[in-house]
Amino acid sequence: MRRCFGILLCIVAVLGCGEKAKEPPVDTLKVNLSLHVLGSAKDVLAAEQYGFLAPTMGISMDDGVISYESNDLYEESRENSGASVYRLHFKRLERPLTIVVVPDVKYNSLIHIWVDYDEDRVLDSDEEMRATSVQGVKCFGPLRSRGREGEPVCYLRGGPDLTFLPVGWMRGETRLGGVNNVVIVIDANLDGEYGPWTGMSALTDWLVVRPDGADDSYWRERDGLHDGRQTFRQLSDGLFFSVAVSNDGKTATFQRVKSVGTLTVTAQDAEVISNMGPPRYIRLQGGSVEMPVGDHSWIVIQAALIDVSGSRWKVTWKGGETDRYTISAGSTTKIEVGPPVKAHAAVKGDRNSTEFEAYLVDEFGHAIDRIIGPDGKEVPAKLVISNKDGIVIDRVSWADTTSIRFSSGGGYGLENSPLTYTVSWDVGAFGRFESVAVLRY
Repeated sequence: MRRCFGILLCIVAVLGCGEKAKEPPVDTLKVNLSLHVLGSAKDVLAAEQYGFLAPTMGISMDDGVISYESNDLYEESRENSGASVYRLHFKRLERPLTIVVVPDVKYNSLIHIWVDYDEDRVLDSDEEMRATSVQGVKCFGPLRSRGREGEPVCYLRGGPDLTFLPVGWMRGETRLGGVNNVVIVIDANLDGEYGPWTGMSALTDWLVVRPDGADDSYWRERDGLHDGRQTFRQLSDGLFFSVAVSNDGKTATFQRVKSVGTLTVTAQDAEVISNMGPPRYIRLQGGSVEMPVGDHSWIVIQAALIDVSGSRWKVTWKGGETDRYTISAGSTTKIEVGPPVKAHAAVKGDRNSTEFEAYLVDEFGHAIDRIIGPDGKEVPAKLVISNKDGIVIDRVSWADTTSIRFSSGGGYGLENSPLTYTVSWDVGAFGRFESVAVLRY
């Protein structure tokens, strides 16, 4: 008996070794970041395709970062009517940079750029910048603080609009929520500092936190480091952290949010895009999630509805600033969505112009934006227009949206009035939703 008991203990011990112990949540974590420099214009153009290197010129000019200078300063700019002279007033530089840009008007692209590093009003051959072209897009740089040996300041992208892009970003790695994460901070406004932007511009520096090895869509889920606002992040274990970045960009501090309440959504497998400063995807586990206290508004809710046959339909509800909810400490807040669904249609106008709209709402008055069937195809909205004799005179179908709104410049003639607009959606086992509107003129 003793021997059998010992064998049983060994088996339990071996099985236990295969289980991963759940990592306890951390309260505070500091992540060290270092500069990751984009080595070439080709790297910049590749990074821009991710969507996180946005134009700064045109926005920053209002803050005195970039200014126009007279074309008479240089012979090259006087001879070309399309040329422009700019002064870049970057905070990190001892003196502004003067650049001369000569475009190819015919092809709407840049052909020559000079940086007058020594400010002698003469554009020397070693001050000319050569372009790198990737799929027809030209990029110059990096522009440096002083001559070719200076610190990289920014890249310049050609095209219809001149675009100044960062030379890289601050990057670090850490383990958060049981997952290895990459933390990136981008000096998007090119002021040489990281963190809150205190100028007049709406442009701000950006924070990206993504699981190591995740697909590129994580780059697009970025946060602006706005002055006076906390940036919240929900990590893989569902916990929320506030994030603060040091002014030099070398440290990102994650602080677990402990003042939380519970949000529940009355739909299966719900995901919420909520306005929490920046819009934020919120993952619900088992229909609920603990969130930071405060007033929020939901923008989009995506969830699954199961019909009587057991088939899954993916439904998207569209909200806005009026769809607000409050999270209170230790309390539960419920957002109710779901069937029954009703159709609404309205039409107004005369024989010269017509305005029509139709949409679906659920039991709680929330507008349904899209319904995708079990086959992965979107449920189309179908409109039939009939005249006073019941004869169909027009048919229209929309396959890409559940909500419809359109204007028509022409009528169907006085002889057809009144017109009957019948809109319908066929949603399988849930039934056929239909609404009718009548136009008299």
